[in-house]
Amino acid sequence: FSYFSNSFTWLLFLFYHYYDVEPKSVVLNMESEEFWVFDFPATYNCTYDGKFYTIGSAFSYNTGEYQYSIHTISLPSMQVEEGLAEYAGAEEVIRQMQSPYGIYISPYSGHLYVSDARSYATNGYVFEFDRQGNQLNKYYLDGLNPAHFLALP
Repeated sequence: FSYFSNSFTWLLFLFYHYYDVEPKSVVLNMESEEFWVFDFPATYNCTYDGKFYTIGSAFSYNTGEYQYSIHTISLPSMQVEEGLAEYAGAEEVIRQMQSPYGIYISPYSGHLYVSDARSYATNGYVFEFDRQGNQLNKYYLDGLNPAHFLALP
């Protein structure tokens, strides 16, 4: 996942071990080769208006459970805040999802879209939120694991 801003290219990725290594997210400035490591997962993420919006999913084989986290990373300052910044109103709905599986913000409308894969074996949902995080729609999808979004003009 990458973000382009002026002459900088940013790359965000995740690593962890399912047993005993806590998840980490890494943001790399491709131009300067500087990187920052954060102590939370950013499994699903998107960029919009100079920020990474992340939903982290960390599974533990020790407990058999997922833990989710939601963060926003501002670029280029690398300032991190808990939650989805101006989309904070969507967080309650996201935290109630069975399996958040994708996040996207439309470059045309600024609307936030988050998918719920549910059990990974049934049809999923895509939720649409306005720029203030108010839920606008909930779309039922005929297909497993909705995760990827594409905006067409």
